[in-house]
Amino acid sequence: MTETNGGICAISGEDYKRRPTSCGQPLPLIEAIVVDDAGPNDDGSYKYIAIPKQRGELLIRGALVMKEYWNKPKKTADSLVAVRGHGGGWFRTGDIAEIDEENYIFIVDRLKDLIIRGGENISCAEVESSFYGHPSVLECSVFGMKDQRLGERVGICIVLKQNVHPEVSKREFIEHAGQTLAKFKIPEVKDMFIQYEKLDRGEF
Repeated sequence: MTETNGGICAISGEDYKRRPTSCGQPLPLIEAIVVDDAGPNDDGSYKYIAIPKQRGELLIRGALVMKEYWNKPKKTADSLVAVRGHGGGWFRTGDIAEIDEENYIFIVDRLKDLIIRGGENISCAEVESSFYGHPSVLECSVFGMKDQRLGERVGICIVLKQNVHPEVSKREFIEHAGQTLAKFKIPEVKDMFIQYEKLDRGEF
C-alpha cells in the first residue's frame, strides 16, 4: 500500500518452504502488531490493545510509514492510532492477520470482508472456501446482510456449473458446509441466491 511505501515484510528460500502461507517477517525499521479495539475513550477516540498469537487487525509502524494524509485530518486520525502500552503512530492496514512466536506474519482476511453476526466475526473467505468444495459450485460470493436482531447475517450467491440441474437443493449446500463450518457461519436457505450467470466483477 502506498501509505507504507510498498514494503512491509519479506520471505524467501528455506523460510518460505517452512512457512508457505506466511508473507514473512517485518523488514528492518518496521514494527508489526496485531490488535483488537477496546472501545472508545471519553474523547471519542478508540483504544487498541495488542493480542499476541491471535487473529486481529495488523498495524505497522516505522520509518517507511507516511506521516499523514494531506489536508485530511480525520482520515489521518482514523488510520494512525495508538495502542495501549505501545504508544502511537501505528498505521491500520485493514488486514486480519496472525503473528507467530518468531514474528512471521500470516494474512488471513481483510477487515472489510468480515461479517459480524451477533458479536461473532465470520470470514467471508472461509465461508466461500467451504462452498467451493461442493462439486456443483462454479463460483460464489459471500456478503453481509443487515439483520435487525443480530446486526448482520451471512448471505451467499452461488453460480452453478452449467451441467448441474437448477433445482439442486439449498439444503444440500448447507449440509456440505456443515462439514467444515460452525452453524452460525452458514447462510440460511432464505439468504442463498443461486444462478447460472457468472458474478459481475465490474469494468476496469
